[in-house]
Amino acid sequence: GLPATLAPVERVLAADPEAVFLLRVNLNPPDTWLHANREHAAHIAGQAMRYTSPVSALWQEAARAALSTLAEAANAPPLKGRVLGYVPGALEQQAWKRSGYDTSPANLAGFREWLGRRYADDAALQAAWQLDGAGLGTAQIPEPVSTDGTDAVFFDLPAMQPHVDFLTYTSESTADAIAALAVHLKPLLGPGQLVLAPYGYTFEHFDAHTGHFALGAIIDSDLDGYISPVTYHDRGLGETGALMGPVDSVHNHGQRWIAVDDTRTGMGFDPETGAFARMKGLRDEDVFNVQRRNFATALIRADGLVWSDPEGRGWLHDEEQWRLFQDLHAIYRDAHAVRGTQTPALRDQEGGALNHRPLVVVADETSRFYQRCGEPLSAALFNHTRNAALRGGTPVSFVLLQDLLDGRLPPAPVYLFLNAFRLT
Repeated sequence: GLPATLAPVERVLAADPEAVFLLRVNLNPPDTWLHANREHAAHIAGQAMRYTSPVSALWQEAARAALSTLAEAANAPPLKGRVLGYVPGALEQQAWKRSGYDTSPANLAGFREWLGRRYADDAALQAAWQLDGAGLGTAQIPEPVSTDGTDAVFFDLPAMQPHVDFLTYTSESTADAIAALAVHLKPLLGPGQLVLAPYGYTFEHFDAHTGHFALGAIIDSDLDGYISPVTYHDRGLGETGALMGPVDSVHNHGQRWIAVDDTRTGMGFDPETGAFARMKGLRDEDVFNVQRRNFATALIRADGLVWSDPEGRGWLHDEEQWRLFQDLHAIYRDAHAVRGTQTPALRDQEGGALNHRPLVVVADETSRFYQRCGEPLSAALFNHTRNAALRGGTPVSFVLLQDLLDGRLPPAPVYLFLNAFRLT
């Protein structure tokens, strides 16, 4: 039989013997592990979190062991041939995200090690930080500063260079941990199985301390791609349902982006009737139109779509909804058959990259680390501007600045640079 951690999978197989799975793997350790390894637990705003710093070697070893055990079970009956791929996740919401500066001993040690790779010696660190007595072995994580104000748009350099370095390290170390897990997991997988990460939410996260701004560092890694819900900031009826990251750069490097539609459908258990029903005042057709819109986004911009009931509340327990999904699936299948590619919207019929998207929206990850002002600026630049570009009525691409500088993009008549604040 399957290990206890796969009991939900076993129950699904009992109900649907033909089921296949994309396994989301929670790599946050249990409380007993964190209690026994307190120095490895992340600390944010003086509080121990229920996850570790991703640089913790002890946690990384445990995560690799857990993935090995899972892959071994998934490669044997009754799961053999039924697992489409894996989505390893950790930190907040299992989405590789942090809500502040992690000041744990493990992260401090990781930061100092990173500084040792960035700066040649203590003298170089002192020159960059303009701080006499600073040392690679004694450097401290800077005290967090407010990111809500609009007066201080950027960090004051060189006095606040430690913040720039720490935020850069936070994203790079997060991406490195994800890539290392992919390196470990890929040889354990069967043909065609994917490793996807909930990462690279460039347009969705407003503060650089979340750690989501090193997509460019792993865009050529062993990862097969990324997975994210549609935007949480413009997802209602009549809104854009945009993707969270620079999906066209992901495709440009041969990776995938899978969209997740976790729309609240209003379906729920009615204790009075004992049946699942949609809440009063919510029209079926409004829900279905949001799902159609999200499907269109996936058909045109992504590599696939997952319909999700993330809390297991019965949101998808509706026969009419599944008839809609059946129709949408047929449309998606036929579109791929015509174009013969995993990303039909990104290729012409000869298989060449499309070069007639007149608007290219360009985001720079490096500049995020120099930006002190968080939500007031980031919401306008990344979130609202992304949504406005999608409403503009012209084909649009979303890319990383580095791809443009590296000459990886076909020429376009219009480039919209969101945050080219720090150009060398």
